[in-house]
Amino acid sequence: MIKEDIDAGYGITYGESGFDEVDGHFIRDPNVKGDSLTCAVFVLRILEQFGFYIVDRDSWTIDGNTENWQNDVIAMIQKYPPKAQPEFLQSQKDNVGKFPRFSPDQVLGASCIFEGDSIKHKQASDAGAIVLKKLDDLCAA
Repeated sequence: MIKEDIDAGYGITYGESGFDEVDGHFIRDPNVKGDSLTCAVFVLRILEQFGFYIVDRDSWTIDGNTENWQNDVIAMIQKYPPKAQPEFLQSQKDNVGKFPRFSPDQVLGASCIFEGDSIKHKQASDAGAIVLKKLDDLCAA
């Protein structure tokens, strides 16, 4: 609701970026080449900007599924408009396996149990599994 379009690329590489509180522009982390957002990282960054640190990002791990997902994201941003600029795309490729994935179900699950302390990856994964189960149950109904 800050602005109609977000001037950030969709990608797997993220930093300590934020949003200008006056005009809503994405402020990239100058220390992270290819700083970008996924849906879940967008939500986390907005919440963090307003003081809600719902997850302990340092506790997140990288596994084989993370790298597969990251490669799928890169394939998608290569294929569909607006296609990523070559420099941005290369920075994403260079960072496969270097940035953990925050999935929407984990972020939603963590926000449901957040009580002031940042949620660790294991807790968010367990809560995310409950979110996915409830969604499955809704779809089956």
